[in-house]
Amino acid sequence: YSLQSRGLGDVYKRQLLQIAPLPRAFSHSQFRAYQECGLRYAFERVYRIPSAETKGFFEFGSLVHATFEAFVKRRREAHAAGEPEPTFEDLRAEFAQRWTPEAYTDADEAAHYERRSGHLLRRFYERELASLSDAIGLEQFFTLELEPPDGGPPIKVNGVLDRIDRHPDGSIEVLDYKTGTAMSQGRVDKDEQLTTYALALAKGAVIEEATGEPIPAASTLTLYFTDSDQVISTTRTDEQLAEHEAHLVELAMRIRGGDFTAVPDYRRCGWCDFRRICPNRYRTPEG
Repeated sequence: YSLQSRGLGDVYKRQLLQIAPLPRAFSHSQFRAYQECGLRYAFERVYRIPSAETKGFFEFGSLVHATFEAFVKRRREAHAAGEPEPTFEDLRAEFAQRWTPEAYTDADEAAHYERRSGHLLRRFYERELASLSDAIGLEQFFTLELEPPDGGPPIKVNGVLDRIDRHPDGSIEVLDYKTGTAMSQGRVDKDEQLTTYALALAKGAVIEEATGEPIPAASTLTLYFTDSDQVISTTRTDEQLAEHEAHLVELAMRIRGGDFTAVPDYRRCGWCDFRRICPNRYRTPEG
């Protein structure tokens, strides 16, 4: 339950957080979950209640990411060695090697996702052949440290960038693969995950593996929607990055303070992994 909504004092908050300590670092997915519902965040990240539910779209998204990463690495290595380009069949083989139908709810769901893979792989392959940029970062991990206003320990924000490209003119582009429905330009312009990535690069938190040096700030932030083969790009100003940094610090301080207030909502509660145990889940007037 929510520490604040139940009216517990600061002493009890501290005692509970000693029993179930907060994660040592945050991530975009944690912040997103917390903003949707503080109690859901507590169930998942503080009390660490496991979820037995399997969601096919998560499994498929992970598979596509891993396949793309493996192919781009293979292509990069071929270029460096002066060997022939990997083929479309090589890309399909990378996918097939990782394909596990048993990971999905049933055979129908597995067949649905397998059918989706054909055009998705073909379009990605054609884009790769046409690209003149160098992939300097793949599944690039970073830790961004932000200073809290109370003088406490730094707020650490971990993340993994799907891909970072350096273009022939030296500019940097961050690419994030999405296997879901394409977003509008307006939503991409406000996407908090992209803003966090831009902030990490601007603060020198993302290190290039080949050189050991910080990668420069991104000129372009791009979401690549794999199903529809749509590329939607955006940018962030220094002012937007400063506002986002303050926003992340504020969220982290609320979490550190034990504010796990529930936010019941018809749609979100219906999808929540913890809806069966949540005392504050959305209920109709009939119960």
